[in-house]
Amino acid sequence: MRILVVTPTFLPAWGGAERLLLEVFSRLSRRHTIHLVAPHTPAAAVREPAAALMGSLPFTVSRYDEGIRGDTIRGRRFHQGFVPPFDLAAVSAVAKETRAFGPDVLSVFYAIPMGLAGLAARRRFHIPMVLSLVGRDLPGPATLPGWKFYVRHVSRAADATTFISDYSRTALLGKRGGGIVVGSGAQDYRAAPANTDQLRSQLGLERDAFVLFALQRLSIYKGVDVIIESMTHLKDLPCVLLIAGTGPDRPRLEAAIHESGLQDKVRLLGFVPEDDMARYWALADLFVFHSYYETFGMVLAEAMLAGKAVVSVRSTAIPEVVRDEQDGVLVEPGDAKALAGAIRRLVLDSATRRAMGESGHTRAQQQFAWEPVARAYEAVFEDAIRSHR
Repeated sequence: MRILVVTPTFLPAWGGAERLLLEVFSRLSRRHTIHLVAPHTPAAAVREPAAALMGSLPFTVSRYDEGIRGDTIRGRRFHQGFVPPFDLAAVSAVAKETRAFGPDVLSVFYAIPMGLAGLAARRRFHIPMVLSLVGRDLPGPATLPGWKFYVRHVSRAADATTFISDYSRTALLGKRGGGIVVGSGAQDYRAAPANTDQLRSQLGLERDAFVLFALQRLSIYKGVDVIIESMTHLKDLPCVLLIAGTGPDRPRLEAAIHESGLQDKVRLLGFVPEDDMARYWALADLFVFHSYYETFGMVLAEAMLAGKAVVSVRSTAIPEVVRDEQDGVLVEPGDAKALAGAIRRLVLDSATRRAMGESGHTRAQQQFAWEPVARAYEAVFEDAIRSHR
């Protein structure tokens, strides 16, 4: 197959979407010819480690200058997302690349802002289009009411639509909606064992300190303050909470740590470089994650691949990734006392903690490793080509 990938974001930006694109299409390039088209990455979004990967990509990439995007127009209070939220410059850019590359199928990520470009190329060149909805254009706290109308329209016009979770599919189309669920993969840091003595010393941790590890963007939607509050109920245990990640909620979280007198129990690590992640996963005894909204939760799959039991919440797509009482323990979101109770239970019960970690690892290898995810996308592309004819 010749697959043209259309996306609003790619390296040298770095996040869950960029990793998914890199891992899936790097694997598919072993069997198929891949070309990716994306806008130029704004300087503020460039991440140096991701930029270094650009020179070794096994597929080609072309860029275009982004123009007017309807999803970024100001005045949301008035238009509420009903202004067509598409990237107009992408329409001509994708048409140009389609003509030059001659793909068998279009793989379009994010209906907003790339849906119009994908549908225009599909109609003009009579090529099947697969739409993949993997996050920020799905109904949620950061999306505008009008966007749902446009995303539904693009989904119905595509030859196939993949959703990153059943929660996401239901949120857009309802319980009787169509589409195909293709989850995300995650990095397997357990495959690269790391010596943690130096890191433990660097962080000033006691040798017997029990390490709780949290990794997520520091935004109000994540509710990291709930994890911090849970530590007020665990002061009698030799636990240290390490929180990795950056985001706009950091000042508020720093204040919460100070006001609760948790300076010795909670550390905000900031951004952790990719090269250091294996050491942090090896150091962690238990993974703790709180979020009010997740379309999947790649970091949960990452924790499971690392062999860590998970304490998290029954929210949005999280129970699809972490099975309660099998791969970890789930509590109601926003309940710091219940979260602390689940943490306490697994801190004190090492046998259950290890069993949950191994259960999650086995399941994650089967469902969340990158190769099975890539093959699932491959099957959707092949079916779209067959049905389009």
